[in-house]
Amino acid sequence: MNKIKISIILLLFAVVASCSSFQKEPTMDVDYLYANALNKFNQGNLFEAKKTFQQISDNFPYKDEAIEAQVFLIWINYLENDYVTAEVTIDAFLKYYVANKYTDWANYMRALMAYEQMDSSETDQTDSLTALNLFANIYKKYAGTQYEKDAYYRIEAIKYNLALRNMQVGFFYLQQRNYIAAIARYQDVVNSFPDTIFVQEAMYRLVYLWLLMGVDDEAFRAASVLGYNYPHSEWYRRSLRLINRHLPNHSKELTRNIATN
Repeated sequence: MNKIKISIILLLFAVVASCSSFQKEPTMDVDYLYANALNKFNQGNLFEAKKTFQQISDNFPYKDEAIEAQVFLIWINYLENDYVTAEVTIDAFLKYYVANKYTDWANYMRALMAYEQMDSSETDQTDSLTALNLFANIYKKYAGTQYEKDAYYRIEAIKYNLALRNMQVGFFYLQQRNYIAAIARYQDVVNSFPDTIFVQEAMYRLVYLWLLMGVDDEAFRAASVLGYNYPHSEWYRRSLRLINRHLPNHSKELTRNIATN
């Protein structure tokens, strides 16, 4: 069990403990089943625990134990890497238990599973974008809670990975002389991930590509923006050398504009 799952199970037990003071009706059957399921879970017998938790959920849907049974079903499926079943259970849980003490945890688990399923493909970013949107919602909705800080760091990690992937794919297209596709990737880094470390290099690549395609105005504009925002950057110095070489008439104007700003 990795560190992420250990930390999440501790969080789960903390949430369960905080909500375990509800008043139970003296129904021996559900009490017995819940105690048995919890015992099996603590023993690591996830298969039997899941069967009993499901039995509680099916037969006692209006009991407080059924709510906790659903929580444990989500968690067990997550531990077993059965993300599909876990996500279906989360959807049902959030549908039937709209305003519940576990709602924030269920939403967090949905985001976490999307994060862990991010596609490693260099071209398909769907899973990563899904995880980014889910954690962005967690960050906004649960500000000031235990989930906010974790969401922030995961958002930063996802942005880094998305920007890096675009840089890699952009360079691949550049090598293949597919300049339009390369420009699209570098522009996406600039527009979508401007706070990552890759934005300076992406802007330099745009200067190079626009010059290569003979679109001088766009090359000059990219170099100007790069110089305005990062005047001491090595990537700006490289861009300035390109402008000096290919657009000597614009070189002084570029330098003057940067100095003025």
